[in-house]
Amino acid sequence: MSDTFTVPPFVLNYDIRWISLDLNGDLTAWAGKSAKDVLARWGARGGRREKNLAKLLEDAGTIARRADDTSLAYLLYPALGEGIRTIARVLPVDMRGQDEASGWEAMLRWQTPADSFGVSADVTDFPTPAGACKRIRFQHDDGDGAYEHYTYAWVFPRYGAGIVLTGAFSSVEAAEQWRTAVDDLAAGAELDETAG
Repeated sequence: MSDTFTVPPFVLNYDIRWISLDLNGDLTAWAGKSAKDVLARWGARGGRREKNLAKLLEDAGTIARRADDTSLAYLLYPALGEGIRTIARVLPVDMRGQDEASGWEAMLRWQTPADSFGVSADVTDFPTPAGACKRIRFQHDDGDGAYEHYTYAWVFPRYGAGIVLTGAFSSVEAAEQWRTAVDDLAAGAELDETAG
């Protein structure tokens, strides 16, 4: 347990379904370069398709940057021309002074909906190279339709920190189709002690 808060050297290894979002640089330049790279990976190039994809990526980047607590963000773009399925954000959590047991208790309290919210969360253990992880999922109907929220949580007492990977799918159907992509992203989590 640490009395100081240090962001762990947390990294996610991801596959071609995901696009790592630049949270700090020139968003328009990043979107243009990323659109070229994504099209190249699918064997396509240029023109209107590239402009449309760059605009889509820039819009998603604008949304992801609104949360100033995000340290990493990824866009699930699994097929050319079919849109972004989810924005997965990585957030550090200050947990200084907590040991592992109290850290997990606090993390689960923060990340699961209260009983008054009217939904129940599915919490499962999810082992990763970064260490123990809890996967938390719940579905909620906000009046405009049901969506699924997901969180993967890690507790690192020696850093006085936790990490959450979080996002949502816009429909239950989308969640059923793409849940495994988010599982695969979380399964690529590790601590890179050489980073820095």
